[in-house]
Amino acid sequence: MKMSVEDVEHFSMSPRKPSFKRLPVHTADRSEPRSVPPSPSLGLYRRIAFGFVAFVAAILLAVVYVSAVEAVIRVMPKTETVKTEFLLDVVRTPTRENEIRGRVLSGMLGRTETYVPSGEGAKDITGLSRGAVILHNESNTPQALVRKTRLLSHDGVLFHLDIQVTVPAKGTVSAPVYADQQGKTGDIAPTRFTVPGLNVSKQKDIYATSDKAFTGGFSHVAAISQGDVDRAVADLKSKLELDAKAMLRQEADSALKGESYTSDIIDQKTTVSIGAHADHFDLTMSLRIIGVFYDKESVQDLASRHLFQALPAGKRFANVNAAGLQTTVEKVNLKEEKANVRVYLDGRAIPSTASPGLDPARFAGMKAEEVKKLLMTEGLATDVEVKFSPPFVRTVPRLKDHIVIELVP
Repeated sequence: MKMSVEDVEHFSMSPRKPSFKRLPVHTADRSEPRSVPPSPSLGLYRRIAFGFVAFVAAILLAVVYVSAVEAVIRVMPKTETVKTEFLLDVVRTPTRENEIRGRVLSGMLGRTETYVPSGEGAKDITGLSRGAVILHNESNTPQALVRKTRLLSHDGVLFHLDIQVTVPAKGTVSAPVYADQQGKTGDIAPTRFTVPGLNVSKQKDIYATSDKAFTGGFSHVAAISQGDVDRAVADLKSKLELDAKAMLRQEADSALKGESYTSDIIDQKTTVSIGAHADHFDLTMSLRIIGVFYDKESVQDLASRHLFQALPAGKRFANVNAAGLQTTVEKVNLKEEKANVRVYLDGRAIPSTASPGLDPARFAGMKAEEVKKLLMTEGLATDVEVKFSPPFVRTVPRLKDHIVIELVP
């Protein structure tokens, strides 16, 4: 559509104003209070703060508890004897693994010793008591007394002269006497005797005395028993071995500190037979002894290696009985100067802390009674004591690092 100039000018000069629709405005009544949303109270903020602090404290306490709780398990370990026993050869010049340097020597000794029986099988023997008296004559004339003249002791025990004698005037004479009756009543102490066969007046001048006790009425005689002979043999053999060992030791190399012996009784005899009654007997014995001398340190090292090879897994030695090293002569070749020796060594072993049975993890969550029962049932302990920290804890912690195993010597 075409527009004329007049139309353009009319349009530019009289522009049309845009029209706006007025919306109704609601004015609040200023005389009424405005409604404001309520703000949170201070108590709520406090509860939130306290709750947070309590939560953090609980976490901290849990961390402290876990890090502080601990169980110490004190184990009194059960010991067992571990031993080793093996053979080796003692030779002058070792050339093999089972040979060791040493000397083999022999000697022979003999001796006689006297022994007293112990009283086993002793026998009571009853007989006539005998003794000696001194006859006194205080008169002026000699007095003849026939054999069997009666003598009466001060206690009334009757004896007889065993020989005929003449007692010189104003003199004395000694004579043997014997009791009238068998038995211990005749075994009297020194005393005075009267002569009942003389008249009363002569009995005052002629009498007898004794200065030693009478014996033979009763005796307890020991019998030689088999036990007496056996004890004598053991004693004399020990004495001969002691002397023979000293003799062989002087002959051996002083550098060979180890020694072992074997001995044989070549001959023995006693002066009385078993069952005979005697107060003593003699024993004669001949003994041959063989001494094996060796390098003691080498044997100890070899025995220790064998012993540690015999140690069970999970065990350790509490001690090795080095002083109890034993060597026993098995065979001897004197011509080649060679001996076969058995070696023995032992020690006391206990569980080690590296033992699977003492792994701390296996006790996690257990009570003290359960730990003790387990270890004692398995034969690892003779007693167990469990200490908890803090004291109110009643079970072993779950964390392995908080379980301590102690072996009490």
